[in-house]
Amino acid sequence: MIVIETGDLIEGDSTSATEVDFQIYGLDNNVLTNLADGQLAAAKGTLYTSNSTDVVTSIILVNTGAAHNHVNLYHKPSAGTSRRLIPKDLQLEVGYSLHFE
Repeated sequence: MIVIETGDLIEGDSTSATEVDFQIYGLDNNVLTNLADGQLAAAKGTLYTSNSTDVVTSIILVNTGAAHNHVNLYHKPSAGTSRRLIPKDLQLEVGYSLHFE
């Protein structure tokens, strides 16, 4: 579980664009919801921007590509520096998923 403040970002990237699906679940204003979903880009990009004090309860990554992908997840506080949430270039094999809670 990660508590994020207004303006904080969850960022991510993968080896190949459009091959890793992501889902971010949590509490937005005390309501359990799907905060964001999509596909990771090949360059670090924003997956979710907090508009209040939110709680991220789960991040799921699924490799839908034909080869392994290296994935990265970051938390960037507003006016801060991105810090890793998982090991650098975590290798996600074909058909595998990562459930980060």
